[in-house]
Amino acid sequence: MAFPATYDFNYYKGDTFEFRIYPKKNDGSVFMLRNFVNELNSFMLPTDIANTPDYVNDVSAPYDSAQFTIAKVRGAITSTAPEDQPIRCFARVSDDGTHVLCAIRPSDADKLIAGTEYVYDVEVRRPTGAPGSYELVYTLMTGTITVTDQITGANTETKTTLSDFTIHGLTIPVTCQEPDVSILNTSEYSVSSVVWYEPDGITPITTTTFGPDKAYKAKMTITPRSPYQILGTPANKFSISGAETTENLANSGAVTATFPKTAKPVSLLSIGGVVVPEKGAIPNTIVPATDEYTVSLSWKEKSLTDPVVYSNFTGAFKPSRTYVAQILLTTKTGYTLCTGIAPDSFSVVGALNYTNSENSGIIIAEFPVTEA
Repeated sequence: MAFPATYDFNYYKGDTFEFRIYPKKNDGSVFMLRNFVNELNSFMLPTDIANTPDYVNDVSAPYDSAQFTIAKVRGAITSTAPEDQPIRCFARVSDDGTHVLCAIRPSDADKLIAGTEYVYDVEVRRPTGAPGSYELVYTLMTGTITVTDQITGANTETKTTLSDFTIHGLTIPVTCQEPDVSILNTSEYSVSSVVWYEPDGITPITTTTFGPDKAYKAKMTITPRSPYQILGTPANKFSISGAETTENLANSGAVTATFPKTAKPVSLLSIGGVVVPEKGAIPNTIVPATDEYTVSLSWKEKSLTDPVVYSNFTGAFKPSRTYVAQILLTTKTGYTLCTGIAPDSFSVVGALNYTNSENSGIIIAEFPVTEA
């Protein structure tokens, strides 16, 4: 067909309506073969995505491959009412450059009024290019569309409800770690960035890391992708791995997740069970665990030379020597050493002195000299 061609059709509201345009020049010749390359390919620049949304004003991608526009009237639209604004439908130049695919999607039908006759244009655009050249705009097809409504019940209320209610990608709060705000979108919906709140669910957190012993809340919004809708979503239907509770109202995508309390600082600061070194005795390397942590133990022997050095030690304790126990604490679930531990706050029963760095579970304990 020569362009602009005319095609009038009836659209049944709520359906997906597709048509393809294989354009020819006004003289009837095929719209192609410039150096054996289909001319439609030149209208795929700089991107071949459909104009949904319309990128004509986007400075990073100022042209669509094609534009399929529906309106109530031709010419300038003076009304500012939403129902009078042009509708951008799906339009895309095919990868092989032979045709333009156009479609009215069910989501577009929400804006069309049954019983109304609309006008439309399908055009392709190509940017200006080199100085002295000019923009190319071709209207490939034009016509009218008459919209017929569906029968009662077959309307937008029957759009597909969500089937995947599991929210993925969110890392549960951990004491001393930064909050995670990343969420994985699905084919059915996208998820807004997460906002974290204190346990009251009202006060946004102000710290850069999670604090200890707090049941934080995360809030986010689920936005369905076409043709899915949030309507029909049961209350408290969404779930997040690791959350104790996940709440949403019926027919709502506003989700609040409450997570288990973060780990609290170790409070048992007296280390027992380390046997005081005695001449001829074998050092103990097993120390009873507590409810908060397990203990590992190794020994070093203090030299008699100057400067003093400490060497790894095994075997029986020697006479007239000083021994140091190196103690390593490993926290159990629900406890942490990353915060709340002051320097030199641990003590070791039977030792002369003991040290630990701030927020560290490594304790160095020096014991009295063994008997001669």
